[in-house]
Formats: sequence, C-alpha cells, structure tokens
Amino acid sequence: MTSRLRTTLVGAAAAAAVVVGAAAPGFAAPAPNPAPNPVIASVDWKKVTHAVSGNFTSPNGGERRDLFVVLTDGSASILKGSAHEDPKAPFSSKVQVAPAGSYWKNAEAVSNTNVQRDGKGLDGLTVRWNTGKLSTYATASEAGFGEERALTYSSSWKNAKSIAVGRHTSNGLRDDLVVVWLDGSISTYIDIWDNGISRETQITKATPDVVGAVVTSGPFTGKDRDDVLLRWKSGLTFIMGSFEANGDFVEGVDLRQHGSSWKYADIMAAGSFGGGPAQDLLVRWADGNLSYYVDVDATGTHSEVQLVG
Repeated sequence: MTSRLRTTLVGAAAAAAVVVGAAAPGFAAPAPNPAPNPVIASVDWKKVTHAVSGNFTSPNGGERRDLFVVLTDGSASILKGSAHEDPKAPFSSKVQVAPAGSYWKNAEAVSNTNVQRDGKGLDGLTVRWNTGKLSTYATASEAGFGEERALTYSSSWKNAKSIAVGRHTSNGLRDDLVVVWLDGSISTYIDIWDNGISRETQITKATPDVVGAVVTSGPFTGKDRDDVLLRWKSGLTFIMGSFEANGDFVEGVDLRQHGSSWKYADIMAAGSFGGGPAQDLLVRWADGNLSYYVDVDATGTHSEVQLVG
C-alpha cells in the first residue's frame, strides 16, 4: 500500500543516521581494467546522458537486450544485443539513429515502453523533454522512431526528474509510468498510451531523502508485475517487488545501504545483457565506467561484469 511504501522510505531515512559512510555489505571493488569489446569501445561513456534497454532490433526479442544511448551532443545510437555467450560482449553492433545536434539533446529523462497489444513487437520510448513535454514513441528501431504521441506539455513536468515505465497493472503492457519529482515525491500514471497522464496516483508526498533518486523498472523477482528499483543519492538502493501502480508491492529487496558506492550509479538499466531469461542491471558510473550485475533477483545482486573501467 502507499502507507507501506511511505513506511519503507521513512524507515530507510532513519537508518541513514546510523550507517551513512559505512561500506555496503558484500560490495566488491570493480575488477581490473578489461579490454572493452569494439562496440562498447565505440561509445564515449562519459558523455552518455541516457541508456535504456529494450527490444529495438528484433520484434520478438533475443536473449540479450539492445541498448538505446544518447550522448551530450544529441547523437543517439542503438547497440544491438549479441547472440554469443561472452559476458563481456553483450552488444554486436552499433547503429546511429540520430546525429549530433539532434532533438535528443533536449531529452531530460527516458524510459523503455511497450504498447504493442499482443505484448510483442518492438519496444518504444517514453521521454520527458526539457520543455516540459512528455511523449511516447510507439516503437524505436534501427530505422528510427515510430508514432509519437504527446502525453502532456506543461512546465510542471520539468520537475519530473527520473521516470520508469513498466508493467504495474493487469493489462500486461509496459505502459505504466513511475515518476520521481524534484521534491522527492513519487507518482504513478497507468496505461499512458491510452490515458496520457489523466490517471494519476500520488504514492508519497515530498520526501527530502528521495530528492535526486534514480528509478528504473524490470522483472527482477519474476512476478506478473514488474519491480521498481529506487537508488537514493546516498547510495541506498532497494527493489519493491511486484510493484502495483497504487503503491502496493509484494516484497522489499535491499541491494545497497546508505553510503555505498552506488551513490555514483548515475544511469541504471534493467535487461538481459549476459544472456538467459533473468534480469541484469546495467550501471553507467559517474566516472564513465560501465558494468552490469548478473541475474539480479529477490536475493539481491550477484557477480559483476566490468565492461569499461
């Protein structure tokens, strides 16, 4: 319930006074510098502003997800998920879908979306632009972007700092939006392709500790609803398993504590990068390093694969 989420946030904030600055239990230092694979090396990861996983090149999706990336100069590319088993080579090719100077330089927050009625087909993107416009592209592919539907155009949406779209209702589509606002409040909006932002639920009120948090969505715990992962600026990171759009969730999974190195996890994307059905968590760190955690689930994170750094 919303009260449960509020209790979770309040309890986590209280714990901060005890553990801020403490090392995260089980956190291992990144592996020594590997030689990045050519596709990964072709991206200047320090200049990446957005990285979103999805099925952008195969209608039914391969074992490994593709990655849509935007750089500070406005260029955008799709890295195609590879078919082989090398965990350090999750991508097989790169296709630029927007040149430097494109409108993608105006994107402030981006999330994967799927509005295909059969639950298949290519994924799309939901974007909050610097003008306050919020829109969804029905598809994104190596050929470009499909139908764009404007959901709202309001200066108040400039305050939507982090967004994640997932399956948080019974319709089976990844079309339910979770928003972390400038003041640390959290809201949800269901079936945004059909409803726009008309069906809003405020999950929590302004919460100072949640200001600057990063949110992402993915099926980490394997339930019929996606989970919501929330990373606070303090490094505290947890999963709300099988998250409902009304704020209900089945189980909480603690990944990292306050003061952990995850306060430097600037960009996070859920998807299968190492192959197999389980969800991995890709992280672009503040220093431009890139890694992913293999098979994140209800027991937490497991091994880390260092891709850059």
